[in-house]
Amino acid sequence: MKKFFTLYITVAVIFVFGVLPARNRSSSIFSFDMWTGAGYSNIMHTGIKNVTPFGGAGGILGLGYGYQYGNFIMQAGVEFDYKGSYSKVKDFNIQAGEMVDANTGLSIEYGTRITADMNPIAQGGFYDTEGDRFVMLYKFKKYKDFYHIGYLNIPLLFGGKFGKFYFLAGGKFGINIFAMARTSASHSATAYYPQFIDVFGDMDDHFLVTEYKSGGNTHFNGKLSYNVSASLELGITLGKTRIAFFADYGLLNIGKNYVSTENTNGDFIHIPATDPIYTGNIDPNTIHYNSILTSNQSSSGKIHPLMAGIKLTVLLQKQKDKNYMRDCPAYGTSYKKKHERNIRIMQKYGY
Repeated sequence: MKKFFTLYITVAVIFVFGVLPARNRSSSIFSFDMWTGAGYSNIMHTGIKNVTPFGGAGGILGLGYGYQYGNFIMQAGVEFDYKGSYSKVKDFNIQAGEMVDANTGLSIEYGTRITADMNPIAQGGFYDTEGDRFVMLYKFKKYKDFYHIGYLNIPLLFGGKFGKFYFLAGGKFGINIFAMARTSASHSATAYYPQFIDVFGDMDDHFLVTEYKSGGNTHFNGKLSYNVSASLELGITLGKTRIAFFADYGLLNIGKNYVSTENTNGDFIHIPATDPIYTGNIDPNTIHYNSILTSNQSSSGKIHPLMAGIKLTVLLQKQKDKNYMRDCPAYGTSYKKKHERNIRIMQKYGY
């Protein structure tokens, strides 16, 4: 997609400056433009395992300067850009502690039925309310990361207008002004005791929950990298209003490998029972979350924003006439000669 947008903008610029005919340049039109847009947005990421981006809704709001000279048009200004998106994490398990056979020194797989020839010992994990030590297994599902990201953009777009149809293509330079992620998930917890044969579960008074919902927020305002987006706009002009389809794609990796330690040590999830010094004073179901985008897990990935939707632009125009009889160079000293010369120039160029 990055190569497609780069190629499109290159072709568009060549078309605007090298192919558009030098016709109908009878006037220059300046305008004060105000625009808004909304549609689908996505904070896409590659290289982050077991995480799938699904997208969400976003919007833009801007104002700036417009210019038209014949078929050529351009637009520049300042724009606020909001993108909402969410990603889903594949179901996963986390084990707190380990069961070891004291006879062999080998680890015993969680849930293995304890037999008479084993001498199991729980290492790590934590103690229950009766002082017995055990290993806990968390099973996470419905894990989602919701992103809210805002950028301040400076767009610079060039294009052409043919009758009521027009197009604009160019780039937008953006600076991150706010960013937040909200994580939600549910999990179950079971216990594996060395002195019992089977795994225990569904005992809320022992923290062994069947479905426990939790979540958390991560703030990383201004921590995302600056963005350079390729932008495309195709639409029609109705009076002083433009209605168009637009698409913006971030060419740079805005993740910048930033790791937040606001809620965790940098991992996307932190469970108290996994701490080596855990004593059972904290509810083991008190989970601390970090955004996938700002975790150690994303350090090898790349993050690119995308938005596509409908854009509405209002043009407050002022037309400046170009008088060829007045503005063409003077040839000779008489008005008649200048007038005849101007007529020939206009005929030569098809006016």
